[in-house]
Amino acid sequence: AWRNNVKHNCNLFEHYYKREPTHEELKVKLSKAQRSITTFYECGFLESLEGLSPEAYVAVDELDSFDFEGIRVFAVPDFAVHKDSYELYDWKTGKPSDNDVLQLSCYALYAQAKWQAVLEHIRIIPVYLAQEDFAVSPSSIIAPDEVKVYMRGSIGQMKSCLFDISANKADEQKMFRTTEAWRCKNCKFQEICL
Repeated sequence: AWRNNVKHNCNLFEHYYKREPTHEELKVKLSKAQRSITTFYECGFLESLEGLSPEAYVAVDELDSFDFEGIRVFAVPDFAVHKDSYELYDWKTGKPSDNDVLQLSCYALYAQAKWQAVLEHIRIIPVYLAQEDFAVSPSSIIAPDEVKVYMRGSIGQMKSCLFDISANKADEQKMFRTTEAWRCKNCKFQEICL
């Protein structure tokens, strides 16, 4: 069903690759999901939004894009609200990672392009819902020049896999393959790689 209507049908990794999780794996996932949902509702976050006009909700998990040096870059902020500043939230169910702040710093560039937000009025907030020591606290935005260097490098890597950039046609021999085969079990790109 999901192939016919992706937006309204579930397509989990386990369904797509026909991987049946063990009973124990399902219990762990259920526990994490329950903890994350409970944390979300008990943390006071929803109360902090009371009284805001609907216009204050500027992004809610919608695919969008912005232009970066002539390249269309996609962005899907989990949640963004405009109060005195633009607050960009990203719900996380795993452990904190340096990549989280980098991702949100890319979203800060998106906010500048999309809403003409001034960097000093953008707050990035990774929210680690499954952590025992839960707290909603902003992180420091990585300097835009550093984020742009990262984005240029990432775009360059992606382009290096293409034999026809304008048609977005990839050369499968140039695709990034790991030598660490244990990573393949949970990789989302098995279909094109294996």
